Amino acid sequence: GVGSCLKQSAVLTTDPGFSPYVWRYNGDIISGETSNTITVTKTGTYTVTSTLSCGVSSQSSPITVTLCSDVAVEKKVNVSSQCIGSDVVFTVTAKNLGPSNAEGVSVTDKLPSGYTYVSSTAPTGTSYDSNTGVWTISGLNSGASLDLTITAKVSASGNYTNTATITSSNTDDAPGNNSASVSVTPNALPTAASFSGTNTPICSGSNAVFTISGTSGNVVTYSGAASGTVTITGGSATVTVSNV
Repeated sequence: GVGSCLKQSAVLTTDPGFSPYVWRYNGDIISGETSNTITVTKTGTYTVTSTLSCGVSSQSSPITVTLCSDVAVEKKVNVSSQCIGSDVVFTVTAKNLGPSNAEGVSVTDKLPSGYTYVSSTAPTGTSYDSNTGVWTISGLNSGASLDLTITAKVSASGNYTNTATITSSNTDDAPGNNSASVSVTPNALPTAASFSGTNTPICSGSNAVFTISGTSGNVVTYSGAASGTVTITGGSATVTVSNV
């Protein structure tokens, strides 16, 4: 990323012989820079004020400098599988790996058809539009990162792969880390267990056999003439009560 960046700095020059010079970055004075040449390493808008021969100060027109910045996005979800109708929480992390600050940063993360939007939490100074899926960040300093969380409900059908993509106005020579995806496996709601057996009279001392039906993998607790627990396998489990 950073090693392949071709524009890590820029040299700005104005006419000599009109000192003292005052350089400004995004409107703020750059301390210690008083010559007619300056090397800048941050993306933004620069101006310089020169002193004319008559003693009058003259400010230049602004010039915008756009340098390289490797922005990246990461994405994770709190669970890899979830019941239909239940919530999952996606965390989207926007990063600036440098070397320059990044401007015009935004992340697009529009929920696919397999989810219904519930809520989101964006860092102060940023905003997330659930309709467009755009998380507007604007400026992100070199080395900085921000997290967005999105809570969504798992739908009964649809696309369950959620993708986030980051962009900026800077040159990015490492676009391979500009997109990230995660998926959730939807699980059908468990079927309520049902209990069945024969109504035929059973002689004293004989065994009674009952069948419990439900979702495989569920553990069912039963009580009555006998009590215990049984795990449903293949949609059912058999309970035998001895010596009724």
